[in-house]
Amino acid sequence: MTPDELHAAAAAWIAVDPDPGTREELAELLRAGDDARLADHVGRRLGFGTAGLRGRRGPGANRMNRLVVRQTTEGPAPYPLPRRRAPPACVVGGRDGRHGSAPFADEVVRTLSGHGIPVRRFDGPVPTPLVAVAVRLLGATAAVMVTASHNPPGDNGLKVFLADGAQLRTPDDAEIAAAIDAVAAEDRARGRPDGDPSATRADVEVLGTATSGAVTDRYVRRALGLGAGPPARAVPLALTA
Repeated sequence: MTPDELHAAAAAWIAVDPDPGTREELAELLRAGDDARLADHVGRRLGFGTAGLRGRRGPGANRMNRLVVRQTTEGPAPYPLPRRRAPPACVVGGRDGRHGSAPFADEVVRTLSGHGIPVRRFDGPVPTPLVAVAVRLLGATAAVMVTASHNPPGDNGLKVFLADGAQLRTPDDAEIAAAIDAVAAEDRARGRPDGDPSATRADVEVLGTATSGAVTDRYVRRALGLGAGPPARAVPLALTA
């Protein structure tokens, strides 16, 4: 991008970003004329591929922020899998304990519910496998987990699971990436935030936490069952905080 194109891209992003904090961060780079950093933030888009996307938190299309989360969710929101022809039964939502995960998860829920899609969300941080298993236990259409897995602490991301509890894969990832790009183009053309992000139309149900609730209990029973049967043996545990 030329400097003029970078400045225009930054201004367009600021105009539609719903988060005052990241708006101001990008505006400061624009005022400082820091074209090298502007290019890193708005010169390209955070890639969406197999399983979802991950990246550093911050302003612009090449960072994890509320607008990227909303656009990523809104692209395939009417039908979480673009080739589906039936409305989704519901979508499961979860998050980890990283910085930014709570507001990002709220953005996912608002976006899905705003499109009339029922959401079944967990309260507080939960392990990623619990969200994947919940898709099948609840007969959901898909799930979105806010997590960056093993990435550095400054990162965050979204992981998408299909109706069978498996991670998003080809060719669905390419179709959803195209839908996200279309939403981003609409945002740029509109030049302002899209409506009231707190408005919801579909129901949102809280499933419980990492340690309580019917879905969590079923998940724990299944996990413990993997180590059952004679002769009795200890269940190995691994903790990655």
